[in-house]
Amino acid sequence: MATRQEAREVREAKLDELHKRLTSAVEQLVSGRDWARALAFAARFRSRRAGRTGVFEVRECLPVVSG
Repeated sequence: MATRQEAREVREAKLDELHKRLTSAVEQLVSGRDWARALAFAARFRSRRAGRTGVFEVRECLPVVSG
C-alpha cells in the first residue's frame, strides 16, 4: 500500500505531465486557423461544468489542434 508521500509524488507527477501537455497545446496555437479550431472545439462543451472543462480540453483538444 502506498504511503501518503508516495501518493503525493504520484499526484505531482501526473500534474506535471498534464501541465507539460497543456503548455505544448497552447504553444501550438500559432495561427488564426488553429485558434479558431480550438475555440470551435471548446464551444461544444458549453454545457459542461467549468471545473472540468480543462480536463476535456487537454484530453480531447490535442488531437484536434495537432491534426
